[in-house]
Amino acid sequence: MAVMCGGFSAPRDASDEEKTLISSVRSAVEEKAGGKFDVFEVVSVSSQVVAGTRYKAKINVGAGGFAHVWLFRPLPCNGGDICLEKAVFDKKKQESSHVTS
Repeated sequence: MAVMCGGFSAPRDASDEEKTLISSVRSAVEEKAGGKFDVFEVVSVSSQVVAGTRYKAKINVGAGGFAHVWLFRPLPCNGGDICLEKAVFDKKKQESSHVTS
């Protein structure tokens, strides 16, 4: 995995652990979207190590739609619970979630 100091990694397939972690915020993402998704499949992820780990993920939410989500998981000494920072909806598969923070 190529890492740029201070930056996000290149987009990649999510590991099983990352899929589980990202899926754990599904209800928060659905609440922000104002409805339930038929599908919630992580398509790609990139990460950045800070005082914890930041994640950007592209998620297939069904019906040809995609959500781009930004998550933060603080270090265990700071709570360690993952939280949703931002979510953008109505994206297309080819749109990158890895351009802006």
